[in-house]
Amino acid sequence: MQLFFPAHSRHYWRRISSEARKDLNWWHRLLALGPERSIRTGTREIVFLWSDAAGTKGLGAYYICGGSIRPEAISSHTPMSIPSEPHPGEAFSVTLPRYLRTSREHINTKQMQAVEQARLHWGHKWRGKRIIMHIDNRAVAYAIENRTIRGASMNVLRRCLLLAAEYDLEISTQWIPTKDNMLADALSHFDFDRVANIAPQLIYPATSLRDLGFRTYSKRDSPT
Repeated sequence: MQLFFPAHSRHYWRRISSEARKDLNWWHRLLALGPERSIRTGTREIVFLWSDAAGTKGLGAYYICGGSIRPEAISSHTPMSIPSEPHPGEAFSVTLPRYLRTSREHINTKQMQAVEQARLHWGHKWRGKRIIMHIDNRAVAYAIENRTIRGASMNVLRRCLLLAAEYDLEISTQWIPTKDNMLADALSHFDFDRVANIAPQLIYPATSLRDLGFRTYSKRDSPT
């Protein structure tokens, strides 16, 4: 891609990098969205999300609705009172497509894809809410909080940010150790015995945690 720039009294072309093209395309898509974005500063409903990725196996995530809280009451350093259990339909175990299972994508990219899948499946239910994500990968937690990361993960992060804009989501992240992310870890590994021990309501009565399936950004509006 080349851009046309005036230079003194002459004109010439300059090449821009592929990453710059991706950023320009991201802005083009963002600015094409309708002007319904909220700029309110009052109370938003809170949704707590936990997600994880398991190498060549799959992605897992669950969320818990946490009521309403004013933005100024939220602090990444202050523990919050979180309801203890997700309800059926608020969790998934998604199998990675074959092309992703056999690829050499960095674990950071797959961890970011777990966040993306959560927004693709549940974003329409979360419209206008505040999403607090719990992630046991420091690089991904930092990337979402600061809106940038190096490598292929940036492509997934761009889509995550577009989804946040489309659904008017206010997002923040909290890093947690893996031991505090046991349910999302069990979901990503399809360890349903462990899921049953931690959150039996997700297993009984019979509930298919895989019903949602892997979704792409282009099919984000298909029914769930």
